[in-house]
Amino acid sequence: EGGAADEQGFREAMNVGHEVQAFALDRTSPLTPLSIASLRGPGPAQKLGVKQGWYLDLLATFKGPSRAKVASVLLGDADVTSKTPTALVELVHEDLDEALRRLNEGLGGLSEVTLFFTNSASSEKLKVLPEARAAYAPGVAAGSELGALAAE
Repeated sequence: EGGAADEQGFREAMNVGHEVQAFALDRTSPLTPLSIASLRGPGPAQKLGVKQGWYLDLLATFKGPSRAKVASVLLGDADVTSKTPTALVELVHEDLDEALRRLNEGLGGLSEVTLFFTNSASSEKLKVLPEARAAYAPGVAAGSELGALAAE
């Protein structure tokens, strides 16, 4: 697979920009602020079920095999070789607007990279907790039982 065929039938190498048209910044999601704003065409991420709105998992991407390539796009000339994946994520968060600009301008041209996406802000499988419904009689203040628990 790859881009459009030329007049001789050769296809250019598949790159991120063939599949992802643009990324977006969502400041209301601090753990996963960068997501896919729009898709351009089919590609390996979509074959795995990735859709518009999914988040770029920066930590997993920086732990992956394309760490140096992606870090150089997002962080420019910053020294990335001595940084941990967590430190790289922190550097991206220092200027999210610049990271988004770099992502949209530079990542699309990269090929032979591995990006990780998630459809959740949590990188771990969520545990559904049981629900509890508490009814308080008139005159009983919510939280009054907490004082008794603290004494125990």
